[in-house]
Amino acid sequence: MLIDTETTVTMTDANRNFSRVARLATERGPVVVMRNNSPRYMVTDLTRCEDNDKEDDKSNDISDD
Repeated sequence: MLIDTETTVTMTDANRNFSRVARLATERGPVVVMRNNSPRYMVTDLTRCEDNDKEDDKSNDISDD
C-alpha cells in the first residue's frame, strides 16, 4: 500500500484537529492516521466512495445486445 505523506497525520493530531483531518479527506482523498509510527486507521469521505461505486456499477452492467 502506497501512502501519500501529504495525507498522513499522527493520532495526536487527529484527536486534536479532527475537523482538519476531515477537510483533508474531503479535499485530497483518504487520510492515514499513524499510531506508534505505523499506519493504523484511514479516514475517508464516504461521498467519494459512493461516486466510485456508481461508476463501478456502470462498468459492470451486462447488456443483452
